[in-house]
Amino acid sequence: MRNKKHKLSIHEVIVERVLPLLSISFLLTGCAKIEESKCPIKDPHLHLYKAKTPYGTVETYMASENITNGKYNWQENTLIVNKPTDIDFYTAKGELFDGHENWDYLFNFMKSHQDYMRYHYIRKSKSLNTTYDHLSGKYAMVTAENLVGDWTTNPNTKGLDGTIQICHYRYYGYKIELKDGKYEKIRSPLVDDIREIIDEYPYFETEPFQVVTKDYNLINDIMANLKIEDYDPFTGPDLTTDDINIK
Repeated sequence: MRNKKHKLSIHEVIVERVLPLLSISFLLTGCAKIEESKCPIKDPHLHLYKAKTPYGTVETYMASENITNGKYNWQENTLIVNKPTDIDFYTAKGELFDGHENWDYLFNFMKSHQDYMRYHYIRKSKSLNTTYDHLSGKYAMVTAENLVGDWTTNPNTKGLDGTIQICHYRYYGYKIELKDGKYEKIRSPLVDDIREIIDEYPYFETEPFQVVTKDYNLINDIMANLKIEDYDPFTGPDLTTDDINIK
């Protein structure tokens, strides 16, 4: 059974189109800082915000009149809030969205973020250094050549040193809890599949991931023939179905 989400005391209305009527806040220098809608609603309320991404459209309600909030754009749809605590809750939630209501986005996001392999290589790097000549008493600019390590996804890169790195995506969400009279965001542990946490931590950022890695030292001759599945120690999400209920 799913955990109960925060219950809002609200009713929904549609605001008349007011985008042409904008108010702009200015810094003391006269530069535009924040662009806001001229929403006519006086009662405490939330606005729907949408973000269009390569993985789908995300929707969330925010306690804001800003025309843009991060990747989100202000919409006319409004929720009237009847409890002051609901505004506090949504202020703490900020730009996080409800994962249950935007599951298609989260599933597409996981589907688009597969484990990948990187190869470590050594390359030459030049730097310009300042040195002091004690004989002449003058400073001089000297070019120095150094060997530095770097990563590439191309197995045919020159200078490979035999180290490969498996890069794996892990995911996190948030829950909003009331502590000492104040709502706080609490981040979840990292998991391989968002379905592991979505009930307890139902709120998410638009890019809710962190990359973890595992390194292996191999013989250079076999680098070009490597397959990630031969070395990947991680367990990824179940992408055979988009059912939100499986674990």
